[in-house]
Amino acid sequence: MPAQGRSCIKRTMETKRTPFEQLPITDRFMFAMVFSHKEIAKPFLEAVLGIKILELRDPEPEKTVDVSPFYKGIRYDVFVKETGPNGETLRSFDIEMQMEDKFLYIH
Repeated sequence: MPAQGRSCIKRTMETKRTPFEQLPITDRFMFAMVFSHKEIAKPFLEAVLGIKILELRDPEPEKTVDVSPFYKGIRYDVFVKETGPNGETLRSFDIEMQMEDKFLYIH
């Protein structure tokens, strides 16, 4: 019987905690942390897309854009803009992580 004024709560699910150093890039938190640094995002985008980027504005992890109160918004994993010499936006990039399920097909 619990003591007076205390509640007895039984936890049925255990929280799994992974040390920061062991988080893979595919972890949602780690992905956003890594690509929120323009020093990492810029060379990554240049290498993957085969382009030269002049300057990146600070990347925005998990950026949400609401276009109308009547429609669902859009959520980007990491959203970043390339800026020109006068601060104008030249291009925008959406860095998304896609995981592919692995299936075993037996013929």
